[in-house]
Parts: sequence; structure tokens; C-alpha cells
Amino acid sequence: MDEYHLLHTIDNAEHIGSAPNIAIALADAINDQNFNSAKAAYYINMDPTIAALILKVSNSAYYSRGQQIKTVQQAITHLGLETVKKLVFAIEMIGKYRSDYPYTSFDYPLFWKNIIAVAMLADAIAVFSNFPDPDSSYLAGLLSNIGLLFMRQYYPYLFKQVLDNCKRNEVSFAKSADGIWFYDHKFLSYLIGIRWGLPDRVIFGFKECLRSKDTLVPHVYNHVYMAESILHMKHHAVWDMYFEPCDETLYTQYHLDKQVIDRLANDIIEHVSDLSVKLFEHA
Repeated sequence: MDEYHLLHTIDNAEHIGSAPNIAIALADAINDQNFNSAKAAYYINMDPTIAALILKVSNSAYYSRGQQIKTVQQAITHLGLETVKKLVFAIEMIGKYRSDYPYTSFDYPLFWKNIIAVAMLADAIAVFSNFPDPDSSYLAGLLSNIGLLFMRQYYPYLFKQVLDNCKRNEVSFAKSADGIWFYDHKFLSYLIGIRWGLPDRVIFGFKECLRSKDTLVPHVYNHVYMAESILHMKHHAVWDMYFEPCDETLYTQYHLDKQVIDRLANDIIEHVSDLSVKLFEHA
């Protein structure tokens, strides 16, 4: 993969594949006379593409005014509801004219269920462990796989090769992508985050090898990795059959015994399953 071409594509990416039913629900909410910033944040926080692009715009030179916007709620307050409405419609109009992802059988609703559950569970683990910034853990869970959506949108043929290689050699998506691209999807997420000006603590929490001076970053990474591992263990919305879960000793560092894990995970799985029915199965 030519690095210059890849970075140019990232810089000019305007859409990386959002869930149309979430966009429809958000559009309906926007047209409601009782629409407010809390409702906007609720829907935007359910879609990695829209969340990432709203944060990208709010942190751009034109809008940021020298301050880094770290959460979707902050971005909405900073930009104003009217600007957010226009951005959401622009994002979705661009998305309507993107490719239909040829030659792949990737199950987006299943993937969506997983990343939403990961984001919610990472947040719940952060709260349980008295972490001072659970919003970063939520956003890292939501956005850590946008590299996969980017691959699927802009390099569908390579994306298909990665998926086929997963099945053929029984390896995780990360290992397959690393072998074919020389970048795994988490590192692509990091590159996107850097180029788009997303919050530092979030993007440095995508991948363990990416070091930061921020002492809270390893915890953000661990919250997401544990959330991914727990959902894989519970067979909830598993899109990567060969995902390599964390060592169980990591749970003990955060005082997560089986009872706590079950309580946190089961409530979130039930909630996400209900959301999935509303947004996908009965769309």
C-alpha cells in the first residue's frame, strides 16, 4: 500500500460508511420540534462515521478556535444544532453516492451491534473502576474500528482479500489486514484519528503499541480490549471469529470478577439487541 496515496485518501474522505437506518432515525429526530442537543448526541453516538466526522469538523481550523473538542456533546454545543443538522444531512447525501461495497459479504448490522456494545461496555467498565474520563473510553470503543469501515469504503477489493484470508487461514481480521496492507485496521483508525484531529486520548487508546505521555491512555485501551474480549467470550455479535481476546489476568487488575462482568455485559447486550431490532430488523 502506497503510504502517500493512503494518507491522501484519509485526508479527503468525506464518508466511510454509516448505517442508513441510524441516519434515518437521526433525520426524523431532527425534524421533531422537541429536538435538542441531548437527542442529537444520543443518535450521533450510535454511529462511528457520523461521530468521527462531527468531531473532525468541530476540531478543524475553521471551527475549533484553538480548543480541542473531546466529546460529541461538546461538538454539538460548540457547533450549534443548526450546523449539526446541516452536517448530518451533508454526510448522508455524500454517503448515498458511495460504492455498494462490491465482492464482500460483510454483515454491517452485526458489526454495528458489536461496536455499540463495545463502546457501552468500555464506558461501563470505566465507570465501575472509577476512571475519571469514561467518555474517552466510550468514544475509543465506538471509533477504534473506523479503519475497517474506511477499508471497506475506499479499498473494497483489498477489504475482500482481508476477509477471505481470515476464513482461509483462520486468523483474526487484524492479523489478516496487517499481512495484506502492512497496517491493521486499528492502526488505520489511529491514522484517521490523527489526520482528522480527533481527541488524543481516544486515538492513542486504539492500539497498545501507540504510546502517549498521557497516563490515562493505557486504561482507555484496556477498557476497550476487555469489552471486546468479554463480548467475544459471550458470543455477542461476533464479526471476527478469530479475534484474540485479552488474558484473564487483565480483568483482575480492574477487579472484574465473573459476577461483575455478567452484570455489566448482560444489561448492555439486552439493550443493544433491542436497539438493533428498532434500527435494522424493523426498518
